[in-house]
Amino acid sequence: MGHSPPHARIRPRLAATVYGLVGLTLTCGVLAPGAQAAADAVPGTSTTPAATTEPQATTPVAKAEAEQSASSKARATKQPVPVPELTTETDTVTALPDGTMSLKRTVAPARTKKTGKWVDLDPTLKPSTDGKVRPISTTDDLVLGGGGDNMLASMTTGGRTLTLTWPTTLPRPVLDGAGALYPGVLPDVDLKVTAAEQGGFAHTLIVKTPDAARNPKLATLKLGTAGTGLTVAPEAGGALVAKDADGSRVFAAPVPQMWDSRTTAKTSTARTANAAPSAADVGEVPASELASTAQRPGARATHADLRTSVDKGSVTLSADTGLLTSPDTVFPVYIDPSWSRPAAMWGWVQSAYETTPGYGRTDYQPGIGYQRWRDRVGIERSFFRVSVDGLAGKDVLSASFNVKQVDSAMFSCTDSPQPVSLKAVSDTLTTSTNWNNQPSGASEWASGSFPGSNADAHCAPRLLDFSITDQIAARTHWSSVTFGLFGNETQSTSNNGFKRVSRTAADTFLSVSYNTPPNPPTNLRTDPAPVNGSGANNCGYIGRLNPDVGRLRLMADRNDLDGDDGDVWFALNEMNQGGREVWNSGWTSWGANGATANADVPSTNSSPAAPTAGASRAATADANPAGPTAATSPSTAPSPPSPASPAPTTP
Repeated sequence: MGHSPPHARIRPRLAATVYGLVGLTLTCGVLAPGAQAAADAVPGTSTTPAATTEPQATTPVAKAEAEQSASSKARATKQPVPVPELTTETDTVTALPDGTMSLKRTVAPARTKKTGKWVDLDPTLKPSTDGKVRPISTTDDLVLGGGGDNMLASMTTGGRTLTLTWPTTLPRPVLDGAGALYPGVLPDVDLKVTAAEQGGFAHTLIVKTPDAARNPKLATLKLGTAGTGLTVAPEAGGALVAKDADGSRVFAAPVPQMWDSRTTAKTSTARTANAAPSAADVGEVPASELASTAQRPGARATHADLRTSVDKGSVTLSADTGLLTSPDTVFPVYIDPSWSRPAAMWGWVQSAYETTPGYGRTDYQPGIGYQRWRDRVGIERSFFRVSVDGLAGKDVLSASFNVKQVDSAMFSCTDSPQPVSLKAVSDTLTTSTNWNNQPSGASEWASGSFPGSNADAHCAPRLLDFSITDQIAARTHWSSVTFGLFGNETQSTSNNGFKRVSRTAADTFLSVSYNTPPNPPTNLRTDPAPVNGSGANNCGYIGRLNPDVGRLRLMADRNDLDGDDGDVWFALNEMNQGGREVWNSGWTSWGANGATANADVPSTNSSPAAPTAGASRAATADANPAGPTAATSPSTAPSPPSPASPAPTTP
């Protein structure tokens, strides 16, 4: 290196800023002879949080390390590689061979941990060695009675337990999937208990004959209750709740219902206030909506609410004796209370039931659009709260919201697709959400038209897929977003746009493909190195270089969390000339991840004829299929050109 004139020295200072790409800034000032220039660059700040002792990869650093390890394996094997450290009740993450990550996040928990391993939820009931009955895997613990005593069911969450007992000794149950049938709990009356995948349950009395319906023990049924850390209390309209000492709702039961097995319209059917035609006025009712089951009433079933009362240690259910003894009643009759842990992750509202919350109902799957089949017809909407937590700082390459359609009024599997809109709504979803207090402020994010799914026509369920890439990419700083699904709401006997969607947690999810931007550059330095530095605001000086033999090299180390290769761009500006750019390297390959990037500033640019201030800046871009966009620091500096699209990819 040649000697620099003593009157012109360059003072470097380093800073880093993270955007969609990573910026490296070397801001330089001029010293007048014998004076020290003021520093005007902002020092870099670390975005790495303090380490925690959490066993899973829940910190940004631990998540990044897990992603990088899986990404390296995916590249090497050219196969998708799961990232088990990022698995949660709702999330699975997969590293793809192209360097991106794929996230599937369900609205409600879709798995739980058993003996240290994640397993998918499965409410299938199995006998236990202690004589009780338990589901294979549910979010909360559920235990059903195995017969021989009066235990009905026990639910546990967070160390709090609610136990219900039957008035008499229960027989041994017959198990079938998620159902346990206790035969003959009263003459011609069976009891069916159905486990839910989140750990709740429904217990349905199946009244087979008119004689059984006249049994006084059926008209008023008292169940024993016992709670560990819980107290059972009534709620408005006949609903029940189990609260802890702080008054929080731990378990809840919606207003219990009963219904018969009618499949034909009555001679006169009252119109509802929403002015739509009744089921008696319309054409053929789909068979899938017609027959009553232990889980739900048929489209033309007669139904009524039960009355409830709560005493210390018991809950009393009073059936509608008018429905039980009416000559028009068609047997069997079903009486259906249910319990679950409230969690406002989804909701369902019906204009035909303006004040009835849809969350805890077990009769039908949630609906969207105008439903014209049942005795009480009207508009239905479904709502979902989806977490977007953990996406901050990610480059969202694609995002979609998906929900499984399980039934529809339109029989066709391929023709006559029906419209559905996905709208962002106010974050007011609760387990008490009903038609009169549903989320508002709907703003359409996506829409589509989808063919039918209907067991009667042998149409398989299908995913309704809504692309929302731009909206999610702009809201990665949010904690959650609440969606509403709106169908064709035209109140007409020719409207076949009604659809039903699945309650199963794994069937409703957010799918996101993302790339993690590179880390901020580290070990920022120059060659020649600065000398005579002291203190945070005095990094030292570099003498002016001899134009004939000298060169100024700018260097930084790089580590991409995904393990991507990347590009680099350097530029030199004269700060005392209004920031005029005097040199840039253009986008060139940084090379393999972890390599040192460097750029040699030509001597004609690094050593102008007169003393000047200079600022060198750099941007880095990693390889992701969508092509990166440039960001620089300081933000007032001119931006580099957009990187080539697509960005370099690993073979």
